Amino acid sequence: KVGSASKVPRSLCVRRAARRAACARRRSRSRAAMARLASRLQNPPTFIDHQCGRFLIMDAPTDANLSLYLEEARRLGVGKWVRCCEGCSYDPAKVAGAGISEHDLSFPDGEAPPLPLISRWLDLCFADEATVAVHCVAGLGRAPLLVAIALIEAGVDAGDAVDFIRKRRRGAINKVQLKYVLEYKPTRRKDKCVLM
Repeated sequence: KVGSASKVPRSLCVRRAARRAACARRRSRSRAAMARLASRLQNPPTFIDHQCGRFLIMDAPTDANLSLYLEEARRLGVGKWVRCCEGCSYDPAKVAGAGISEHDLSFPDGEAPPLPLISRWLDLCFADEATVAVHCVAGLGRAPLLVAIALIEAGVDAGDAVDFIRKRRRGAINKVQLKYVLEYKPTRRKDKCVLM
């Protein structure tokens, strides 16, 4: 037959279809879980699932709602919990008690993070495959800024990284931070990542 050599084997097509179906089921379960969480929290966390890393952007939990955040963190495989705002409105021992390492990477609101802090952030992001939860006060400035930096370091274009985050978290990254992100020069770029 003419052109039969270019056909994809049936078994490969079946495996691809099964993978697509499994991904669709995971996305559906994730959307349903986020919808349940959104009904219980005023500003629910945003899950950033990208081939370059997995992040959970949050506003600042309180002792009253920390259990909801920890439930979502467990569900999404969070291994590291990063606070980038001054002060803590919850008991960090409860985070550690959930088996999640807690890290303080605070820097002033509306400003760019200092380079040593960025280095520590990137060490956390690229140390393993665990999801990184990160929060500031409202979850719109410092936390998404750090996630954008991690995506840029992984090879994503700066503008694409911001768009990717903003599509999932409305109002993320203010004008000053946007200027910083667009001018940010990666210090340890990994292989180029493409946003889908």
